[in-house]
Amino acid sequence: MQGANFGLGGPGLQVTVGSSPCVIPDGQSTSHTLLRCTLPPGQGASVPVQVRVGTRPSNFSLYRYGAPRIDEVRDQGGPTSGGGIVTVVGANFGAGAMAPIVTFGTSACTFAGVGASVSHTALRCRLPAGQGAALPVTVELDGQASNVRTYRYGASVATIAAGTRLPTAGGGTLLIEGSNLGLSGTVTVAGVACAPGGDGAHSHTRIQCNAPPGSGLAQPVVVDIGGQQANLQVDYRAPAITLAAPLGGPTAWGGTLTIDGSDFGAATLARPRRVEVGGVECPLVAADHARITCTLPAGEGAGRVLRVVVDGQQSNALTFDYEPPRLVDLSPGAMPVQGGLDLEIVGDNFGLSPTVTIDALPCTPLAGGVPHERVRCRAPARTSGTGLVRVRVGGQDSNGLPLDYDAAPVVVAIAKAGAGAGVVSANRLGLSCAVDCASREGLVPAGARVEFSATAAPGSRFLRWEGPCTGAGPQCAFDATADATVIAVFEDVLFGSGFEAAEGP
Repeated sequence: MQGANFGLGGPGLQVTVGSSPCVIPDGQSTSHTLLRCTLPPGQGASVPVQVRVGTRPSNFSLYRYGAPRIDEVRDQGGPTSGGGIVTVVGANFGAGAMAPIVTFGTSACTFAGVGASVSHTALRCRLPAGQGAALPVTVELDGQASNVRTYRYGASVATIAAGTRLPTAGGGTLLIEGSNLGLSGTVTVAGVACAPGGDGAHSHTRIQCNAPPGSGLAQPVVVDIGGQQANLQVDYRAPAITLAAPLGGPTAWGGTLTIDGSDFGAATLARPRRVEVGGVECPLVAADHARITCTLPAGEGAGRVLRVVVDGQQSNALTFDYEPPRLVDLSPGAMPVQGGLDLEIVGDNFGLSPTVTIDALPCTPLAGGVPHERVRCRAPARTSGTGLVRVRVGGQDSNGLPLDYDAAPVVVAIAKAGAGAGVVSANRLGLSCAVDCASREGLVPAGARVEFSATAAPGSRFLRWEGPCTGAGPQCAFDATADATVIAVFEDVLFGSGFEAAEGP
């Protein structure tokens, strides 16, 4: 130190820094204006320095010890609940009565208890409660602050109890247990926040939150504590049906099916959701967590499985019964024993894949029916008498209607006349008389109703029907009770029909 009137040394010269002597080593040169001494331990930025020569004290000067410096924070990964010993290594931590203040984030590390100690180069203190992967650590001593280092608390270890199932409507309690869960943080389920809730909602070993709406199995749960994450999974409940109405209906229905229950998912749910009746989708009309309405698909058979599928999870199953087929009328009502004629069956609930038998004999399917209402088939040969016609659909049998096999068939012919050309066809005969055809004939059961149609060729015009059919329309029909010929008259549009009456002389 520099000054004046320091004398020439000797026992009468004393230097103090704070309350500690600054020892002048033997052989150390002194002068009236310069002193050199060994600095005693100390701390602070304004420590008083005084020189005493004999009984005469000097004025005071101030000395600044070096600020604390952190080189390393050891014992990383301590519990978020705190309490473990942490070692801070560095310099200028002091060793006096005033202990340094060591902070982790905003909380102080305490020096109480076994294992705590303070030295100039190392501090051992008890970790405060906290959380995070890069919490700032500083040391402050007598008004001087150190540089900043960081501390990483132990990563969260979390579990969700096996068997946990959350309601799709949300609001169910999600309980997460483990260690190093801190005192604050976020929990998300499938990216949606799980709101804090419940008594003692968040502690170092337990988090309770109210789950958001969702659906499906193995939905991701992320627990974020101060930037450190634990990744878990949780299941939402499978859908459950308590009531469905109606539980039966006609095969062609298309009416509305209403299903009540739980965990059907939200109305705006983007994930897959469907109702199945016998494995066929029932298109949704409206849906929420407790009720679904859908448009029943056409189907057939009894005991069809009805279930709801939400995000891959199936509900319990109910059964839906389509009504059995019902026969109302047969056309014709009689058939020759050789069979081979078309039979039309009228009724309802024929479904989409009916089969027809006359007694035990199959009636060969034909095109041209009306789904659920009309079936056409070609009658098999059979001995005379009465055969019972039945329709079977989806394992269900209809009532039976009698078909008389004693009637002899009648011959119905189609013919063309006139100067024009065209095509004539008969539905029940399965015949068509084309442009170059003059006539055709076939057998029908006695009393069968036969329908005809006429189509003129280019350059011709249909004029009229003759025989059992009358009129000028392109279609006609009659009941074939006896052999008959139906004539279609076509006119040449250039030269007339050829049937005009001759003029007199």
